[in-house]
Amino acid sequence: VLGISSLLNIYYLLDPVARAFFKPKHKDVKIDRHPLVVVPPVITAVMSVLLFFFVDAFAVLARLMSG
Repeated sequence: VLGISSLLNIYYLLDPVARAFFKPKHKDVKIDRHPLVVVPPVITAVMSVLLFFFVDAFAVLARLMSG
C-alpha cells in the first residue's frame, strides 16, 4: 500500500513539472495587468517606506491610542 501510494504521489508531483518543460512554447505572450491587481502592493510598499522614514509620527499616534 505504501509503495503504490508513493508511486501515485510521484506521478501527482511530477505531472506539473513535465507539463511545464515539455509543453509547446507560445511565441507571443502578452501580459495585461489590471490596475486593481497592481495598486494594493504599490500602496503597501509606499506605506512601508513612509513608516520606515516617519516612524515618530506613527509612534506618537500609537501612544495616544494606547492611553
